[in-house]
Amino acid sequence: MSSTDGNVIEHENYPTPEAAVRALLNKIDFKADDSFFEPCCGDLSDADGNELPCIFNLVPLDIMQKEWAEIRMGREFLTTDYGCRKFDVIITNPPFSLSTEFLRKCKSLLAPGGTLIFLQRVNWLGSKKRVRFWQEVGMPSKSPILVPRPKFDKSKKGTDSCEYAWYIYDNGDRTRNIPFGLSHSIAEGYKID
Repeated sequence: MSSTDGNVIEHENYPTPEAAVRALLNKIDFKADDSFFEPCCGDLSDADGNELPCIFNLVPLDIMQKEWAEIRMGREFLTTDYGCRKFDVIITNPPFSLSTEFLRKCKSLLAPGGTLIFLQRVNWLGSKKRVRFWQEVGMPSKSPILVPRPKFDKSKKGTDSCEYAWYIYDNGDRTRNIPFGLSHSIAEGYKID
């Protein structure tokens, strides 16, 4: 997910750091009957079949209430027709190059009273080519910025070169523990001096 050198992993497969996911999930009040969707889930298990700590696996709902899509596993989100289906909660870390398309489709799949959360660079808000897009879809009401900066490419030293935030559209009061506007999401286990 390099914002500096243009090198991109195939299908932009950058797993969301577990500590960032857990910090977010600790602030969400899921409802017992919520349906959940992760439209870009990444790897669900490792080569030995062990469950990985990805968004889909960490969401505390029964597997029968959860659905996923992942292009590398033959479930391509943008081309799949979900018919009349709607989801109460959608959380994802979409490919940067397809983020506008992902957000539009996610919003169309969100149930009334639903909650949509996606991870994206903070500078994604500022591009002049997305001004009309933001006018169309509306700005998120909450945007907790991840602290520390996540490290998406484990083969490189340090963290990524830009800030990231969870962009939240909450019509179901599930994120009442997250302040409106800009705030911080402190990774689980990270200490602030």
